[in-house]
Amino acid sequence: SFLEEYGIPKNAETFRFCFSNNFEQSFKDIFDPPEPTASHTFVTGLLYMMLSFVQKDTANAQANRAKAHVDNAMEFIHNNYHQKIKVADIADRLFLDPGYLYNLFMRYAEVSPKEYLNTVRINKACELLSQTSLQVSEISCSVGYDDPLQFSKFFKSRLGISPLDYRRRAALQAAK
Repeated sequence: SFLEEYGIPKNAETFRFCFSNNFEQSFKDIFDPPEPTASHTFVTGLLYMMLSFVQKDTANAQANRAKAHVDNAMEFIHNNYHQKIKVADIADRLFLDPGYLYNLFMRYAEVSPKEYLNTVRINKACELLSQTSLQVSEISCSVGYDDPLQFSKFFKSRLGISPLDYRRRAALQAAK
């Protein structure tokens, strides 16, 4: 019951834990108490303290793994935004449930994976519009949209101007 209370499954025979100095001292105090007649309460208190160190370390490890999933998903998006990918494709690639990936993104990136993908695509489209002379249809394909009209509508809904107007404004800014 102690272990389950601290998030360690009952059937876990082993678990990973990085020992801290406090944990080691508590462990030593159980077997070599400051008083030879240490009470049951003293030893139980030390055990609870040791388990709190394990719980904290386990929670940190889980948070690090969760953040790593988000980082890996973001890297996948940056490397594949030009393809017709969906959130389910990203989750499959990382062997995660799409709902779980969504929750991780909301916790660590404060946007959904789909919104993050759309932002990466729009940013790249803006870069291409301002730095190249590629046609809007070519830019559309290079950021993952098969239909240039759909891309133009999406672009305008996000930035309030059409891709061509964006290009014109970027050219005027560059000329100043």
